[in-house]
Amino acid sequence: MSKALNQISKSPFTQRIEGARLPRRFTQPMFTIYNGRTDPVEHKSHFNQRMTVHSKNETLMCKVFPSSLGPVSMKWFNGLKEGSIHSFKELTRAFGSWFVTCSRVPRSLDSLLSMAIQEEETLKIYSNRYWEMFNEIDGNFDDVAIRTFKVGLPAKHDLRKSLTGKPVSNVCQLMDRIDKYKRVEENQQLGKGKTKVVPQDRRDFRLDKYNSNCHRRDFFEQFGAAAAQVANTVFQEPPLTEDLSPESERSKMKVQPALCFSDEDKVGTLQPHNDALVVTFRIRGYDVKRLLVDQGNGAEIMYLDLYKGLKLKLGDLTGYDSPLVGFDGKVVIPKG
Repeated sequence: MSKALNQISKSPFTQRIEGARLPRRFTQPMFTIYNGRTDPVEHKSHFNQRMTVHSKNETLMCKVFPSSLGPVSMKWFNGLKEGSIHSFKELTRAFGSWFVTCSRVPRSLDSLLSMAIQEEETLKIYSNRYWEMFNEIDGNFDDVAIRTFKVGLPAKHDLRKSLTGKPVSNVCQLMDRIDKYKRVEENQQLGKGKTKVVPQDRRDFRLDKYNSNCHRRDFFEQFGAAAAQVANTVFQEPPLTEDLSPESERSKMKVQPALCFSDEDKVGTLQPHNDALVVTFRIRGYDVKRLLVDQGNGAEIMYLDLYKGLKLKLGDLTGYDSPLVGFDGKVVIPKG
């Protein structure tokens, strides 16, 4: 016991390092403690990243490094010969040599080439397994990753058909494409075990690429045999339009039918859901490229000067003290 305590009290650093003072106002960052079982190179990289501001202060780097070691690695540090460490580079070299057996062995490219999706394996599990293997391979093999991932999918898989018909040029695009098909797959799995979905009479094949369980409803009003089909999208009060037909003696205001949804529209959908609302505006068989949907205001605001101009009194207001946040980020407390 006394021998071990005597060994601990001896510093492996030289007098120059041991006698150096720590900088004023130095705050030691938090480290991931090295347990003696992981890659020493990764731990050194982690330590350097945390101490990057003080990387030029070699004595400080040496004196702080033991704080990132766990019990097993501290046993190694305490066993170093007194005064044997002259620099931080020498310390990390000795650290790496002692725990070299824990170093991560890079995977070969053959490991990636042999990967394929297993029977009944989901796209999510396969992609997680694939990228985990890809990250263990040293080097830049993005082109190989794009090709091998596609080859690992069955010939009839929708994602493989998509990658064949519209190839991606980098790994980021590949991951985005995978995420889209993963969401479709998850929606399909969510439908299993639930009540049977009532099939719909009308479907739009262009919506299938977003969700195979999507629901579509068409709204149109026919104005004569040669008139175009018009969709009116309203979420609050329906708009007022003016009928300028030759048959009318004067312009009359009439209300257009509102596009809205009721419980009947839930038939054929999986609930609950967070699918996007897809609106297609079609005129004489042509889809409008851009469509603006006015969702109305979240709050109708009247400024105080207008309120007073209408000869209204503050006593007429109903109390309302919930804060409102403007476009500039400022918070305003309304009067009522």
